[in-house]
Amino acid sequence: MSITIHQIIEKASNHPRIMAVAAAEDADILAAVKNAMRRKIIRPVLIGDPDKIAVLAREAGLKLKNVEIVTSPSPEASVDIGMRMVADKKAHVIMKGLVNSAVYLRAALKKEYGVRGSGLLSHVALFFPKFFHKPFVVTDAGLNLFPTLEEKTVILRNTIAVLHKLGVEKPKVALLAHNEVPSEKVPASLDAQRIKQMYLEGRFPDCVIDGPLALDLAISREVCIHKGVKSEVGGDPDILLCPDILSGNILYKALAFMVKALCAAVIVGADVPMVMTSRAESAKSKLLSIALACVLCLPIDKKPEN
Repeated sequence: MSITIHQIIEKASNHPRIMAVAAAEDADILAAVKNAMRRKIIRPVLIGDPDKIAVLAREAGLKLKNVEIVTSPSPEASVDIGMRMVADKKAHVIMKGLVNSAVYLRAALKKEYGVRGSGLLSHVALFFPKFFHKPFVVTDAGLNLFPTLEEKTVILRNTIAVLHKLGVEKPKVALLAHNEVPSEKVPASLDAQRIKQMYLEGRFPDCVIDGPLALDLAISREVCIHKGVKSEVGGDPDILLCPDILSGNILYKALAFMVKALCAAVIVGADVPMVMTSRAESAKSKLLSIALACVLCLPIDKKPEN
């Protein structure tokens, strides 16, 4: 099954989730909030300076008549307020506004909020590039710097869970490296070899894994044939697992800004999905990120407390 932009938007629509926006004093974020509200994807709680939010909301065309605003003295305090809201189940999703990413993530990791759970947080970027026949995920492009072998397996499981939620029953995973031949000089290629061995031993029964694979092999069946590489994944991946944040971030930005591919990006592995978009990303990508986070929400049977 291939995921479409329409499916994500449609699945998130008409079931509005409460989304806390930490440091909401940002016109682009407020424009994305307006679009998500119009499609009945969210009911926002805007956290920050009410006067600044009001000015920027007018600029973004967002009417605040029925929007809850929580006053906060600083961006850092806004993040803490938002994290407390999701911890207390008064919001289903949290989104980063005009605040440093490091501040946002540090708050997410605080034990007092319990948002992190017991797992490893990771960044999932679902791209819809026009040059490819289906969307694919790039991970981890924004959070884990140089993940260990064990951390890579957690990142992979986090990502597989996202695709299962979107209806991809057995996602194909390409373990990226410099080459299809493992080398002791390239530790990431050895990690890829070990993860593939885990897959062959039955430790990842809910996906198909191959690697190490260079990027050209991962995305092109023709290159695989030309180079004589037999791969169930080559030319048809659902997940590109990057060796580190350097390669992941470069690939992410190449797709987002050079290829202009639409992207839905969220942080997963916590008890709630967290939206963390770049200011340079398009309004549609921001909307997609909000929609994806809402689709990934665990169902909450009763209405959150007021």
